Amino acid sequence: PIWMESLDEIVKASRRARALVQQILAFGRRQVSSRGVMSLAPVVQETIRLLRATLPTGIRLKVSCAPEAPTVLADPMQFEQVLLNLCSNAAHAIQQHGASTGVIEIRLEPYDPSDIARAPAPESLRYGEIGPGLHARITVRDDGSGMDTATLMRIFEPFFTTKPVGLGTGLGLSVVLGIVQQHQGAIEVCSQPGQGTSFRSEEH
Repeated sequence: PIWMESLDEIVKASRRARALVQQILAFGRRQVSSRGVMSLAPVVQETIRLLRATLPTGIRLKVSCAPEAPTVLADPMQFEQVLLNLCSNAAHAIQQHGASTGVIEIRLEPYDPSDIARAPAPESLRYGEIGPGLHARITVRDDGSGMDTATLMRIFEPFFTTKPVGLGTGLGLSVVLGIVQQHQGAIEVCSQPGQGTSFRSEEH
């Protein structure tokens, strides 16, 4: 029925408005933080539930949460915002690649910075450093358009966006970086044109 379609559009618009307000608050550092020791797996699952209702039908989510991933001291709402922003950008990159279908992979796993075999790729950019010990790592990877070096160097700048007018505020990734830094975490991004993009965030 027509009224159901209208209701669905209202719900989507409300979610977009909620996300924008959270981004503005986070960017201005006025978002109230409520941290506690927790597993990030429920945050991932709740984010997936929200994403399935908003992502284009041709985009498939591939999710993996390792049970051995350690607990972290974090604000669940802020990390939900991190995942929503990264996945929204990933979906846009897939569509920008000219594809009607694509895959966004979300992975939660343990990470030890002393593990040389899992060191950052040479072509990646990394923001922040983490101490020794076991950390939780969240990876968001897409098979979209990827980015050249010039774009990659600017993605965390406030109000910088590659999206068409009306489709992006340029706040999403600067909010992501701000939240990760507030949690004394680190974020690494690796991307090449036509090869997709991978974001990795480590928290303790």
